[in-house]
Amino acid sequence: MLSNRFMTYVPPEFDCFLLYERKGRGTLFQIGFLHRDLKPGNLAVGPIGTPQFRLIHIFDFGLARQYVITSGGERPKLRRPRPRVHFRGTLRYCSINCQQKGEQGRDDDLWCFLYMLAELRGPLPWASIRQVPHFPTLHCPKKC
Repeated sequence: MLSNRFMTYVPPEFDCFLLYERKGRGTLFQIGFLHRDLKPGNLAVGPIGTPQFRLIHIFDFGLARQYVITSGGERPKLRRPRPRVHFRGTLRYCSINCQQKGEQGRDDDLWCFLYMLAELRGPLPWASIRQVPHFPTLHCPKKC
């Protein structure tokens, strides 16, 4: 059982957070895209005191990837997964699959969201870890 000192108060406004955020990601998934970098810094609520306050806005689609291919009038197809990919996302919120450089799917976005929800209740177990695993960088020998 977790100690109460690790629990933080979650305001009642967050009871709708899951529903609205899920709706936003559902829309993203429906048009065939993955966000691949869901984290608190990429989410915001609408203006306080307005009906939009209860809406969750998703930002920063710089790492988004289309996972459904649509061409002409053909039926949509899932993009073939790549065997190895470079790390994408924020280490603190990414899934194990992402850390192992696997192709990201809808479930990886869901893991990011689960970690964010867990963090609303208290720090993630790995939040205090400062050692970052080695991710190789590419060096260009010539000036690019």
